[in-house]
Amino acid sequence: MSEAARHLVQYHNPDKMREYKSGKRGFGIVTDKPFRRVDGDRVWLISRQGKPRNYEYVLCETFIADESGPDPSGRYRYFVNGSDGKSFDPPILIDKNEEWFRRLFRVTQHFRRGLMNIRDEKVVRGLSSLAGLA
Repeated sequence: MSEAARHLVQYHNPDKMREYKSGKRGFGIVTDKPFRRVDGDRVWLISRQGKPRNYEYVLCETFIADESGPDPSGRYRYFVNGSDGKSFDPPILIDKNEEWFRRLFRVTQHFRRGLMNIRDEKVVRGLSSLAGLA
C-alpha cells in the first residue's frame, strides 16, 4: 500500500539566494537539509519581499516532486525538481494575519527549519486555497 502524498514547505531566503525570479523553466528547490523520499509529494515555495520588520511573505510556486538528489551545482547539498506545478507571476501575497499562516510560521520556527513536512490540515488548506487548488 502506498503512502499518501505529503505537503512540504521550503523557504527561499532572498538574502542568501537573491530575489526569487518567476518565469523559469520547470519547478524546483535546493536545500542543505537531508530528507527522505519526496517523489509524488507537493512542494510549496515561499519567499519574502520588503524590508526587515515589514516583510511581506509570498507564495512563489507549488509543484509535485518527481526528481531529487545531490545538487549538481555543489552550492547546496540537495535538489528537488518537478514538472507538474504552478508558478505565480507575480508571487501571491500571503496575509500574515491569517491563522493558517501564523501556524505555519510557528511550526517552521520562522522558516528556519528548511524543507519541512506540513501535517497541519489548516495550513495545507490555506496554501491550497491561496494557490487556487482548493
